[in-house]
Amino acid sequence: MSLEQWDYNYERITEDPLYSQNVNLAFDDNGAIIHNVAINYPRRPISIIPPSIWLPDGNFEQSYDPQQLLLRISENKIRFHNLKTPEQWRLNIADIQQTDMITLPASDVPAEGFSLESLLNPDGILSENTPREYAGQSKIYYLEGGDNKLVEIPTIQALVAFTEQAELDKQSFLAFEPVLSASQIEAYLTNAGYIKTKYLFPRPGEETADIWIARLNYSEYYDEKAFYYPYRQRHLLLTGATDYQWDKYYCVVISTTDAAGFYTQADYNYRFLMPYSIKDINDNISYVDFDAFGRISSSRIWGTEEGQLAGFPPPDEVPFMPPDTIDAALSMPTPQPVAQFYFYAPAVWMKPATKDFISAVTNSQHQYNQVVNEQGYVNFIGYQRWLRKSNTPVDKVQLADDTERQSPYILTVNTDRYYPDEQQQQRQQINFIDGAGRSLQTALRDTRW
Repeated sequence: MSLEQWDYNYERITEDPLYSQNVNLAFDDNGAIIHNVAINYPRRPISIIPPSIWLPDGNFEQSYDPQQLLLRISENKIRFHNLKTPEQWRLNIADIQQTDMITLPASDVPAEGFSLESLLNPDGILSENTPREYAGQSKIYYLEGGDNKLVEIPTIQALVAFTEQAELDKQSFLAFEPVLSASQIEAYLTNAGYIKTKYLFPRPGEETADIWIARLNYSEYYDEKAFYYPYRQRHLLLTGATDYQWDKYYCVVISTTDAAGFYTQADYNYRFLMPYSIKDINDNISYVDFDAFGRISSSRIWGTEEGQLAGFPPPDEVPFMPPDTIDAALSMPTPQPVAQFYFYAPAVWMKPATKDFISAVTNSQHQYNQVVNEQGYVNFIGYQRWLRKSNTPVDKVQLADDTERQSPYILTVNTDRYYPDEQQQQRQQINFIDGAGRSLQTALRDTRW
């Protein structure tokens, strides 16, 4: 369980880091954090930082700002709902949270920095005598599915009804004092949908103070027969709701209708539970094709522009066959009936199997398909297992050179004009990735170059 965490960020000057600290001060019986602080330390004085010879004179000094020389502490207090009965067991359901800010001069920072022990000291920096600025609070309300009645203790589904978010406190009203009285401010806020309430974690002297909150993100839910899915949501009670229609299996949302009656519809590929066709409120249709792995192989759009039919042709009128090799993808002629298509090469990191290698594996007792895939490439992990279990000398089963191996990549080709415009051109981009899907290198080519 983490108690303290330090973060240092350096930008070329090692003596001038940006450093912060997170300290978890209290946990509930279930191990959830209920009190923590985030500390942003002041910038080190310029007098202790040696001059940087690679910066022009005066540049480093001009980067200093008085606001950087202050200690800032963000204090968070949290409370959770916990369901602990023989029939229901669910922990750490969000309930309330409040944040306060402490701003102090750099001289209040101990030489060794803050620690859990110093922060828990009753006379330390977090004592009741330290002035704080209220930074906000939130409270989440829950309801029962089906009847959609508010409940004090959430059900095991934890269906969120709405969230109360603090918007204004007494300090916020100072800007209105010259032009509006307190009664006028209260009347305007009430008409705008704000609600007056109290602090969630009041400090001494704040027990009777008022703050104004807004209730946001309302939701209504089906009952258990529809798996408690939401069927209506709205941002505020002053705004209209958006209704959701689910398919008969309650797997996907097939349409939405907003407060103005505008309708959006989606058709799904149930193999992947992904939409392949979406009709928006302007009756424009976005369409995609999937390959056998659920990856998008091509996309197109059609509809109207200024009342006239426009876009690419539907797939039933002009079908598109994605290329099966990188050479074919790079040499696709124009025009093409799609706005975009892809070529995936996830197996190029594997070496192609030589005839001698295939013969040796075939004659062994180890299963051939665990070493060589359907495309004739050697699975490196399977190859290592085979070497351990086989008596064949390694030098007799040489693989191809590493020059024939590449990082996995994805080719994306974009067209710039609708089909069948003969002036259509293509923009080709290859993104090389590592085994975790992170980008390594990107290459771009345009047919105009």
